[in-house]
Amino acid sequence: SKAGPTAATIAAIGTAALGAIVKVSEANDEFRRSYEEMSTYLSDSQVNRMKQSALKLSTNNQSDMSLSDISKLQTEIVKAAPELTGNQKAVDGLTRSLDEYAMVTKAAGETTEDSVKDVVDIKEEWGLLGKDIPSVIAMIANAAHDGRTSQHDFATAMAQSSAQARAAGSNMQDFASGIIVMRTHFENASQAGQRYAQVLQRMEATNVEKFMPSCVGATQALINLKEYTDKGGNATKLLGKRVAETAMDFANNSKEIANYTSKLYDSGNITKQVKQRENDLDVVQGNLKNSWQAAELELGKGMMPTWISFLKYVTNGIDDFTHLER
Repeated sequence: SKAGPTAATIAAIGTAALGAIVKVSEANDEFRRSYEEMSTYLSDSQVNRMKQSALKLSTNNQSDMSLSDISKLQTEIVKAAPELTGNQKAVDGLTRSLDEYAMVTKAAGETTEDSVKDVVDIKEEWGLLGKDIPSVIAMIANAAHDGRTSQHDFATAMAQSSAQARAAGSNMQDFASGIIVMRTHFENASQAGQRYAQVLQRMEATNVEKFMPSCVGATQALINLKEYTDKGGNATKLLGKRVAETAMDFANNSKEIANYTSKLYDSGNITKQVKQRENDLDVVQGNLKNSWQAAELELGKGMMPTWISFLKYVTNGIDDFTHLER
């Protein structure tokens, strides 16, 4: 008589089928419902691009972010950038950025609500436009990837101290780099941001152009302060005792801050991960097909025809929903 299937084979087939069932169920039900709100902000073709992107990620998302979480993330951030409606190039850029953000936000252990709040708060507090959101996302992602601060703590620090930093003449890029590099010198990212803003305000108040963030930029002002003290200048006399010590802490790390600033908006590594996941999707589908083909060979076509048909069905369902235009 023919040997029965091994336990390992049955387990492998069952796991593949269960995953496929979940994906198809989401795609057929929750997936279609989740974009109704987005359709009030974007055109049908733009919404479709967002759907395609979300489905690709949820089908092969190593950090297990659900389809509903991805669609919620997309929808809430699109609502924060209504001026992008009608601009296909801008929406495409936002879609790619949200692909990246969906991956890093779950890997960082953040909730969807916090992740949306992080982006929206920074956008609003720094007076940014919808077109700036991809830069904000890249900045948050790099901060989280760096490991010196968590995604949410960094975003909170950026939003909380934005008014003081902007009043002192700092741009977002310089201020973010200072927080990330100097985070470990303080209790948390928010404290680093508050202290940095105080330093920048005091430097702006010197009315000496080379120390004023509004004239030379925050990072360059720190570099100039370091050069000034290296040549015998007195930081305490220039800035006052209360601020001078903290200012010199930042100034002594100004070269590292400058180096970090140059890569702050670089999302190249994250983009590579997105592309890799899209490529891996073909492997996932191939494994599913191999599962039901192996089942036919081992179980026999006449032994469990209903099971074989079912597994073929869910595998083909994955094909239908994932072989989308890229």
